[in-house]
Amino acid sequence: MGILEVKKLNLRINGKHILHDVSLDVWEGHVHALVGTNGAGKSTLASAIMGLEGYRGVTGDIFLMEKTSMI
Repeated sequence: MGILEVKKLNLRINGKHILHDVSLDVWEGHVHALVGTNGAGKSTLASAIMGLEGYRGVTGDIFLMEKTSMI
């Protein structure tokens, strides 16, 4: 298990589907990069994982260092 795992994360804001079934694994000791064009959802994904205000209407699972946060 990685230090961060995201499984089937979905986010709707104002009825618009912003993130759809996003999954990722982040492993200790590895270099990771999240790349994409403007508007692809990189910052939105980070905000949803952090649980920032306005990004709390997500569904899916987030595992941080083997601790589960069922959203």
